[in-house]
Amino acid sequence: MQDLVDEPYFTRMDADRIKNLLMGSKGVVAHNFEYDRNVLQDQFWRVGKSRLLGDSKVLLTHFCTQSATFQAGYSSNANVSLAHAVKSVLGIDGYQGHKAQDDALAAANLFLALTENS
Repeated sequence: MQDLVDEPYFTRMDADRIKNLLMGSKGVVAHNFEYDRNVLQDQFWRVGKSRLLGDSKVLLTHFCTQSATFQAGYSSNANVSLAHAVKSVLGIDGYQGHKAQDDALAAANLFLALTENS
């Protein structure tokens, strides 16, 4: 998160900067990576940079906390919500979410917890 504090809004970033942030990163952590990748693709299209990632199924190095929560046996539902993952993996009840920063921090904490013994 700290890496993004001084970054400009998405629409003000040039294509090279966006590409460097995504492709030059060690990876992307998201709770529902498929959804987030589609949102990014839509944003690229909206600002006229639709070919930046190429195919919508482009593979970015990523860790999907939704898939990992399911695969680790914390949920019997492959489409486990972020709130359920936070409760079952981190033991935190009542997570509301749906604010970008809160969801990013929750996904980061899930990533750390799910990869702790890897």
